[in-house]
Amino acid sequence: MRIRKRAILVVLAVVFVLFVANAVEGNLLNRAGAALKEENYPLALERIKPLAMLGDSTAQQLLGWMYAFGNGTPANPDEALKWFRRSSGWFKKDDGKVGAHAYWIARVYAGEEIGWPAERSEVQATRWFQIAADHGSSEAARRLAARTH
Repeated sequence: MRIRKRAILVVLAVVFVLFVANAVEGNLLNRAGAALKEENYPLALERIKPLAMLGDSTAQQLLGWMYAFGNGTPANPDEALKWFRRSSGWFKKDDGKVGAHAYWIARVYAGEEIGWPAERSEVQATRWFQIAADHGSSEAARRLAARTH
């Protein structure tokens, strides 16, 4: 009987710790989002990077976008792709998220997505359409073929 009570207490303690950790992580992500909205990219990077390193998928995606557009850090497509891949899951094959992210970034650089912090660049748009096509985006492959003909 005593062992059962201890087991129940241990389970309750673990659930409580997980609940508190989840609340803290959510608060940090909300504060990072607020910094992004204020275009305070260094602060956003400071708040997002630790969460991304701990495995938070949303933070990994945000960090990938920051590297893709050079917000708070020099633009680095390789680093952006690394974080997009991580956000897709450590142990599963790329499920299309990387291609989807790259396609969206290409559209931003092509001037098709208004209000994002990137200047129009046909070179960057073509580069990101290629990355998206390489990661399975058939629409990116079609758009890339149209650009090269």
